[in-house]
Amino acid sequence: MIVGGGKIAYHAADKLSEMGMQVKVIEKNEERARLLNQLLPKCTVIYGDGADQRLLQEEGIKDVDAFVSLTDLDEQNIMLSMYANYQRVNKVITKINNTALYKLMDIVGVDSIVSPKEITANIVIGYVRAIQNSVSSGVKTLYRIVNKKVEAIEFAATAEFSGLNVKLKELKLKDNILIAAVIRNGKVLIPGGDDAILDGDSVIIVTTNEFFTNLQDIVKE
Repeated sequence: MIVGGGKIAYHAADKLSEMGMQVKVIEKNEERARLLNQLLPKCTVIYGDGADQRLLQEEGIKDVDAFVSLTDLDEQNIMLSMYANYQRVNKVITKINNTALYKLMDIVGVDSIVSPKEITANIVIGYVRAIQNSVSSGVKTLYRIVNKKVEAIEFAATAEFSGLNVKLKELKLKDNILIAAVIRNGKVLIPGGDDAILDGDSVIIVTTNEFFTNLQDIVKE
């Protein structure tokens, strides 16, 4: 059973149904539910509010092997997962956008989390790790993606970078730059505005700009 009919839900339902699994998707937007019903002929698509416990009961939540909450609201996903746990569903998977809520998930006992931010970061890191193409001492790896229109670059943060220990929200970045991830002591961090780049970090930058040779190039002069 999947609650929420967004892109992740569609692709998950499509793959699972192709594997021969019985999949039920609950979507509260009528137009979206009708579309999913057309796109997912092997699945059962229900138009209704997945937050309605009576609806979940009627659709057999007690009998499912797995429950996946993929709505747009983190708080609703957490509540749905708690209810699925209460119904003793064997496998409960929750989509969380705000990584600050991870500790709460440990408390409520949900151990399988889908984070779009982390998925994106891992894909980017996979790209930049794929080709060891060092173009300068400041660039550790570089890879061109999206028909070579976008560069994903891994920079080594050194003392020469003027933005060390400065909150990211205070950095004056050039246009079309995304700080996708920071690798610190072997761990991948998804940075927020209050985080800072430290000496020794590896920084993953995604940009449509070209000819960046060191981390200093991302900030305005």
